[in-house]
Parts: sequence; structure tokens; C-alpha cells
Amino acid sequence: VSANSCCVFSPVSSNEVFNIIISLKNSSSRDVYGLSSDLIKKIASVIIEPLTYCFNRCINDGVFPNSLKFSRVVPIFKKGNPDIPSSYRPISCIPVIGKVLEKILKIQICKYFESSGLFNDSQYGYRPGRSTTHAIDGLINQLLLTLESKNAAQVTLCDLSKAFDTVNHVILLSKLEYYGFYGKDLEILKSYLSERKQLVDHNGSLSEVLEFKLGVPQGSVLGPILFLVLINDLSNNLSCYSTIYADDTTLLSYHNDVDQLKIISENTLLEATHWFETNGLFLNKEKTQHLLVTLKTEDLLDSLSTVKLLGVNIDSNLSWKTHIAYICKRLSRVIYLLANLKNKVSPRYLRMAYFSFFESIIRYCLIVWGNGIGIQKVLIVQKKAIRIITGSNPRDHCRPLFRQLNILTVVNLYIFDVLMVIKKNLHLYTQRNAIHSHNTRNQERIELPRLRLSKSMNYHKNMGIKLFNKLPVSWKNLNHRKFSERLHEWLVNNPLYNLEEYFIFNFNT
Repeated sequence: VSANSCCVFSPVSSNEVFNIIISLKNSSSRDVYGLSSDLIKKIASVIIEPLTYCFNRCINDGVFPNSLKFSRVVPIFKKGNPDIPSSYRPISCIPVIGKVLEKILKIQICKYFESSGLFNDSQYGYRPGRSTTHAIDGLINQLLLTLESKNAAQVTLCDLSKAFDTVNHVILLSKLEYYGFYGKDLEILKSYLSERKQLVDHNGSLSEVLEFKLGVPQGSVLGPILFLVLINDLSNNLSCYSTIYADDTTLLSYHNDVDQLKIISENTLLEATHWFETNGLFLNKEKTQHLLVTLKTEDLLDSLSTVKLLGVNIDSNLSWKTHIAYICKRLSRVIYLLANLKNKVSPRYLRMAYFSFFESIIRYCLIVWGNGIGIQKVLIVQKKAIRIITGSNPRDHCRPLFRQLNILTVVNLYIFDVLMVIKKNLHLYTQRNAIHSHNTRNQERIELPRLRLSKSMNYHKNMGIKLFNKLPVSWKNLNHRKFSERLHEWLVNNPLYNLEEYFIFNFNT
């Protein structure tokens, strides 16, 4: 490849730049130049042509302007002693014009990595079509496979100390070169990382301007993607299963003997630690957690019973009791909020608050824990919310209220989310009509896998198949949008309190 060639980055049109500007989050916060995203959006049509010209010059010349690398950091108080710097969270205000150029580069880097299959499959962070739910689901599925094969598993949650702030630019640039960034492609990213400056703005008092030579910029668009590039080959250097979401790295080792498992897990952590140190990252061993997952309770005496990964509490026997208790506690706080709002706003606004603050908590990773032990406790709290919104008495039946408000029960939310996953991934399943060339009674049904454990049978991957097989054939053949509409309509009209009610329902009537 020619030293001056540009394989990844290419010029952009004014329409592309305009769409990127419009996609910026609405904010009145001003950067060091007094500009905000709100202001840039208002004048976008006026400045779009000269901006596009400047951005294309940057790409062609391999230069990220120094003026777009100057950020203002505002310390926001969290808790604790206000005289201690660690009591504050730094919020970095990147130049708005710089954010637009960063987004141009980010889009093209992601397109290059995704289309070339360069991103490691274990990485779920900042990637299209992937989320924290996918990361946790992948880990839980692997744990269930481990238990199915009569093994125990050791889960290790690695805690990296200020991972984004310690990125070594030399190592990062060498990895970019390894992945095919040459010439101007590499030069613009090298320019982006170098000579970055910032000042601290504390209640209007400005600090001196300092240059930082490590890390990727806080609050930036491009920084997280560059971190993915740095950590991309981690999984290839481990002898165990791993799940990575940005800098959250989870390791999974397994063996049928717990004592042997501990040795394997320790060796795996040594592998990860060596990789981190070689690549300029630092493992905080004191905050790194271990969870033994096994069906043998006698093996759990000296281990943690629960760890929290990406906001989900995972317990040592995958019962989800701890997480459901955590969810109920959070929902109870929202109940208090709704009760206080009850006499101040209309039911319409109460319903809006319900979706924003209550249902959003339930929906997070629901497919993972929604069929766990104790889900009825969530339903009880949900009924309280419904009665508050409608001004009903504590003894009033809630099924009519769910229909009236067009709100799904937690059971119906679980059914909806799980079935939408099945519908989206239908091509991955084996259906009866693919096996039999002739018509059979069970045509259009998905084959259920052979499983040993009730935990595996009740997990959404298996339960979703059972839920899908129950549906009328006419529903199964609908496109994704119409399937979603039909399913949601049915669930609104049939508020279910448990899955048994779903399976005894006669869809033919």
C-alpha cells in the first residue's frame, strides 16, 4: 500500500455532514469557543458547505486541527468531601465542530472494521446491533452450557483502573497500522491523539492549559472506538471464554472439579494481567471480582454469592432472586415518585412518567432475568403503579386497568421481548417444515433442543421457542413490523400474570 494512500477514510458529502450535525444530542453546553450543538444545528444550512470543504481537506491532508483538540473540563460534584478532587466527576466539553469531524471518522472506522470482520466477536461495546443485553445474554448462555455439561464455572470480572485515560498512543497507533491504517489514514488519527489540551472550569475560575499525552479524550466520539481497537486482540490471547463490553472484561473458566477450576481461573487471570500490562492497561486486583457458578451448594461456602455486571446482578446458581429484589427496590422508589405526582399532574402525564422511570427499569435485560424466581414480586409492585395512575383502590382488579392504560404486565413484556428476539433470529433455528417435505401437523414449529436442566429449559432461548410454537401459523408468517404490531395488540388485550396463562390460551377461538 502506498504511504500516502487512504484506504479507510474517504471524502464526505455536504448531506452526510448535515445529517451528522442534526444527529448531535441537543445541548446548550458551550465549548471553549462558546459554541453549542443547539447553535450549530440552527445555523447548519448556512455553514454546511465550508464545513464540508474543511473536513475533506482534513481527511485528504491527514490532519486533525489543533483548534478542535482543545477541551473544557467541568468538575461535577458527586458525593463526599467537596475539598477532595475524587468527589467530583469530570465532564469534558469537546469543541462541537470537532465532534462532527470525529463522528465522520468514527462512522468510517466502524464501517471498515465491521465489513472486514476485524472486530473480535467477544466485543459488544459501541457496535451496531449489539448492547449490554447481548453481552450478558452471551455470558449466561455460556454458563448454562457449562452447567449442562456437568461442570462448574468461575466468572472473573476484571476491573481496569481508568482504562480510557491510560491508553498508550504508540501501542494504539501500532495496532491501527496492523489493522490496515496507512498513510493519511494513520496520520489523521495520530494527529487526533497528539497535542491535545484542556483546561478546568470550576465555577468560572479557569485553570492553566495542560497537554495530555496518554489516553483517549473524555466525552469524545472517537475515543471509545479507538479503545475498542486497542483491546480488540485481548480475547485471542486468552485460553478461556470472554465477554467484553468496552473496558468491562469478563472471563469464564470451567471444570468439573472445583479445586482444579480455581487453578485454571488463576492462570487465566494471569494471562489477562500480562496482556493488560503489555498493552499499557492496569488491572485493579482489589476490585476484580470472582463468582463461582455451580449447582453444588457445598462448593459455595467460601465464594461470593452475587456479582453485578453491566447493571445486572448474577448469583451463583442463576436464580435471579438477588436481581429481582434489586429491581423491586428501584421500582419502589418510582412508586414514591408517582404517588407524589398523583395530585399534581394528570393521569396522562403519570402514564408518561411510568414509561420513562418505571417500565424502563423493567425492560433492561428483561429477556435474561424475566423468567426468574420471584418475578411475581415485580408484578405486585407494577400493580401498585397502575393503581396510582388510575386512582384506583388497593383491592381493585388490575387486568382492566392494564387494558385501559395500554400497558403490558411484566409477564407480557417478557413474552414480547423474547418473541421479538426469536422472530428476528428465525433463520438461526431449525423448523419442522425444513425437515419434512410433506405437510405435518406440527409444521412451522421450531425444534426444541435437548436440555438436561430446568434452568436451561426456562431460559429465554428455550422458552422463546415454546412461546413461538404456541402462536398461530398466520402470525409466524407476518413480516417483522406486522408481527410486532399483532403481538403487542394481543398482549395489551390479554394482561397475563404468569406464563401458564399464555400456554393454556386457545389462539384458535
